[in-house]
Amino acid sequence: MTDICSIVSPDESLGFLKPVLKSWTKIITSYSYKSYDDCPYYYSERMNTGLLGCAALMSNSFHPLEEHPIDRRNGPTKEKDNRSGRLDLWLVNKDSDKEDVLIESKIVWHADSIIKKSNEAARQLRSITKSYIQNHCKLSAVFCVHGFRASQFEKPEEKITELVETINESLTSSLKNKKYMVAHCYPKAARSVEGGRKNSKINYPGVSLILVTA
Repeated sequence: MTDICSIVSPDESLGFLKPVLKSWTKIITSYSYKSYDDCPYYYSERMNTGLLGCAALMSNSFHPLEEHPIDRRNGPTKEKDNRSGRLDLWLVNKDSDKEDVLIESKIVWHADSIIKKSNEAARQLRSITKSYIQNHCKLSAVFCVHGFRASQFEKPEEKITELVETINESLTSSLKNKKYMVAHCYPKAARSVEGGRKNSKINYPGVSLILVTA
């Protein structure tokens, strides 16, 4: 058995994020081999967002800012609406001539929920960034932590490969008019990671990250 890690980028306009996603897979893989009975992606949306921020810093292209306060007022004139919000992740490009990346994150526990959560994150991102008319790249980020019951996981590599193919095919058919990237990280060391109750143990062998333009 081997690590199953890959990056799919149908639209090269998002290719500048490949170094970030490569660093992200390295972080997940390294941690998995450091702690065989634990995985950083299992816990929460916030932890996954933090790992993505770390990856952006490791790529030497961005300064990551988590939970950045953001003005939700509409338009450059900022009408009478004093609402404020928080952006899950702001990647400030180290090159001032290149665009920053604004990210709203979600976590799902089944691949069937990816598109729904991606659309939800995109709506939220558009809502809280209406006043930001600069040339920013706005992305929804969905972390898919798909679980397998023990009875379904007797052939781990086969099931993971099938999952990755299913996600890729679903994105191809559902996101025809959108720009997106997806990174899969399923380290061999993470295949023994379990969660759930005593009588219903679930294997969480890895995570897929789906980035879609909002």
